[in-house]
Amino acid sequence: ILYLSAPDAQGFVFSNDFMAVGLGLGTAFGAAVARPDRLTVLAPGDGGMMMSLGELETFIRYKVPFLVVVINDAAYGAEVHLLKNVGLPNDRAFFRDNDFAAIATAMGAQGITVRSVGDLDQLRSWLDAPRGTMVLDCKVDPQLRGAWFGKVFDPDGWYQRMCRSPSPFPLPR
Repeated sequence: ILYLSAPDAQGFVFSNDFMAVGLGLGTAFGAAVARPDRLTVLAPGDGGMMMSLGELETFIRYKVPFLVVVINDAAYGAEVHLLKNVGLPNDRAFFRDNDFAAIATAMGAQGITVRSVGDLDQLRSWLDAPRGTMVLDCKVDPQLRGAWFGKVFDPDGWYQRMCRSPSPFPLPR
């Protein structure tokens, strides 16, 4: 996300909060319908994408030009690192590597699997004249963690503050 930019403040919509798994496609559809003069681009994780296939079908059915850049690490990436940080096993945060390019194509969209920068050359002609929905299935290593994510574990980071504070929803005894 560090390398994405928007042309102006109206060109960026954030779907609720960090780690809002599965909410991005619905938010993106609203943005695309509100501003049909702009190409809508969404970068969900693969877990969120699996939770949002119904919304993907809506883009396809309405023929909305839309670019989905799936960050596919075959895991709930944030949970992999959060569990590891607290010393818990993270094996349940991994799942099979879904082929989102094939899923998108089967649903009526276009799809490209990206394993290297060179694979993005296939996207150039679509970007010149966006038509319909395009899904990029970007394969990434789940063991790699961005330097920015390490700040989550800083003593004053949101995660550490959350771990120290009492739950706003106490469980009944």
